[in-house]
Amino acid sequence: MKSQTPAQTKKVLVVMGTRPEVIKLAPVIEALKDDQKGSPKIAGKTGKPRFQRVKTVICLTGQHREMVEPFLKIFGIKPDYNLRVMQPDQHLSELTGRVLAGMKKVLEAEKPDWLLVQGDTTSALAAALAAFYQRVKIGHVEAGLRTDDKYNPFPEEINRRLISHLADLHFAPTELARKNLLAEGIKPEKIFVTGNTVVDALRMILKKTAREKGNNRKMFGGPAAIVRIKEFRQEQPDRGEREAGEVARPVEGAEVEAGVRKRAVKFKENEQPCLPQADKLTVVTSRSQFKVKEVARADDSAPAASAVGSISAVSAISSAARTIYSRSVMTGCLPLEDIRKIKKLILVTAHRRESFGQGMEEICQAILRIVDRVQEAGVIFPVHLNPAVRRVVLKHLLGRPRIHLVEPLDYVTFVHLMKRASLILTDSGGIQEEAPSLGVPVVVMRETTERPEAIWAGVAWLAGTAADRITRLALRLLKKVEKEEFRRQLRRKNPFGDGRAGRRIALLLQNRKIGKI
Repeated sequence: MKSQTPAQTKKVLVVMGTRPEVIKLAPVIEALKDDQKGSPKIAGKTGKPRFQRVKTVICLTGQHREMVEPFLKIFGIKPDYNLRVMQPDQHLSELTGRVLAGMKKVLEAEKPDWLLVQGDTTSALAAALAAFYQRVKIGHVEAGLRTDDKYNPFPEEINRRLISHLADLHFAPTELARKNLLAEGIKPEKIFVTGNTVVDALRMILKKTAREKGNNRKMFGGPAAIVRIKEFRQEQPDRGEREAGEVARPVEGAEVEAGVRKRAVKFKENEQPCLPQADKLTVVTSRSQFKVKEVARADDSAPAASAVGSISAVSAISSAARTIYSRSVMTGCLPLEDIRKIKKLILVTAHRRESFGQGMEEICQAILRIVDRVQEAGVIFPVHLNPAVRRVVLKHLLGRPRIHLVEPLDYVTFVHLMKRASLILTDSGGIQEEAPSLGVPVVVMRETTERPEAIWAGVAWLAGTAADRITRLALRLLKKVEKEEFRRQLRRKNPFGDGRAGRRIALLLQNRKIGKI
């Protein structure tokens, strides 16, 4: 497949579908767009680029569309395509097939020089495979992470191994990741240690919010209202509401505003004083809608042709509004004033498949024990939308003193909480990389980690999902973190880069040397 772009322009198709992918690809997209504009950073005296320019095309798979939309807004990313592949309770094989079929149409329409994927999601693997079938070169961001256990994490370990053998350029975050790739026979001239782009993303947010005083919402708005889960009742969603995987029809601005007003009245009647973040976002975005090329759902019942329409934020996050803010979940606000009163803030995230069941039960038990032992402690736990997580967490922790269960947070608010935290308990990969930059110790609630550099550097501690071990480590670290010198040591030991990974990747995609950047 040959590119249709001019000889002096390279076209890069960036594919993303989950929150971590958006966060970690945002710095690369920004760097690529700097080149597209002829940024002074890389321009000659005339202001014109000295190297091939880059045209960036963004494709959203729609894998976690209700959780991704706020992150796109934060980083100013406007997708050119949306595959809308998500279906209720779909199997991984079905997701893979839909992404493959949808990506075929996008690749044929755009004919890019490069396809760029990040990490280890099923959509990243399927997109890379689709590009391979079309003979499009593949760049892999965050390449070379390994646990050497194909079922842990599942399916990510095999996803990233397969992507490595499809990719043409490997952007390894650390020297260890590079060694992992070399051990699997990847040619050394195709591997570049760039650092991890999550450090770039974190610095982007800190820089853009640094001038905000007193929660003055001039740029990204600072920390948003945190929606607390107060009561949970098992009820079915309203009839006639769109299934999560259905391709949304275009919605006009007036209709959006009417829908927001209607829902706002409903919340008032139910005495839910905290207007959902979904509705706030809808109001803002509906005033400046963007064009998105919809790729029809790739199954037997969907039409084969593509369509173009104006997609508003309300259609992108309608399932979130239904899932989070329906009558089955009663909500309220967790004020920032209450958070500031917590002397030892513990931030918790848990969502991985291998933790479902007994592992999630143990995590909840550990949280209860820690709060019982440390009276100054308070927990904030953004609960993932996956029912396998919600059922267990709400069953054990809802209504417990000093444990605040809240809805998924936007990135700015989450960074704000990380900065204030004394300790983070997580099974997330990205948080293991972000927390050291902020000087916050991390207990990793997984049996293995593909980021052992954090463990070796002494900025994270591997606990597994056993309640006893999580509790012991948490209590020990809460005692240590009382000393500011301990936090400073964590920041100095951060092994994940200097915040310029996105710039290095952009240069490499243009066949340019990265030198000492």
